[in-house]
Amino acid sequence: MQAEQPVTSRELPPEVSKKAPVQKGLLVAGAVTLGTLLLVILTPGSLLTKLFIIGSGICSQRPAHSYFFEGQQLPLEARMIGIFGSFALTLVFLWFIGRGRTLRLPPLWITVAALALIGLVAFDGLNATAYDAGWFHFYEPQLVLRIVTGSLSGVGIAILIQPFFNLLVWKLAYPGGSIRRWREFGVAVVIGLAVIVATMSGWGPLFWPLAFLAAIFLANASATSIDL
Repeated sequence: MQAEQPVTSRELPPEVSKKAPVQKGLLVAGAVTLGTLLLVILTPGSLLTKLFIIGSGICSQRPAHSYFFEGQQLPLEARMIGIFGSFALTLVFLWFIGRGRTLRLPPLWITVAALALIGLVAFDGLNATAYDAGWFHFYEPQLVLRIVTGSLSGVGIAILIQPFFNLLVWKLAYPGGSIRRWREFGVAVVIGLAVIVATMSGWGPLFWPLAFLAAIFLANASATSIDL
């Protein structure tokens, strides 16, 4: 089988885009990652407190909505830990299988499956909102459902957003889909399940990897969206 060749902006298929991508967003992501690590590690104060400050911009950090590891609360609530953790690890998986610069969505039914994963967190979030407001709801919100739906949706979001992100950050890219086979989709789902198990385990050594993973991705997402 002949290996795929990179394409430039002039060679992009018309159904994708003719706009020339730039690498600025990738540089911003790298700078923000390094800056976040230096900020968290080198500045005065408790490491956990600084992670909580980073996380406070996106969620309320309610103890009842969060997981604890040996008495320490994660800096993001369960749903956000799941979304950001699975998203970041799924992107790593896509790079590992050589899809880091792909420009197209997966085949139709895999795209539908990824959308279904995202739909899970949307449904659970709307149900929780209705419960809090005293409206009709299908079930009482549960912490385990927050981490499960959040993690699975993070997988779906990563699969679908990768091609659009690549249009913005790469001058050379590949025309194939981010996920091409159900087996690859299954591996991505297993990654989401691993985030669920790790978060629910409460095992002390996993606290800091989960906390840093979510905080770094959150900082990158905020800075890149503003820059682009």
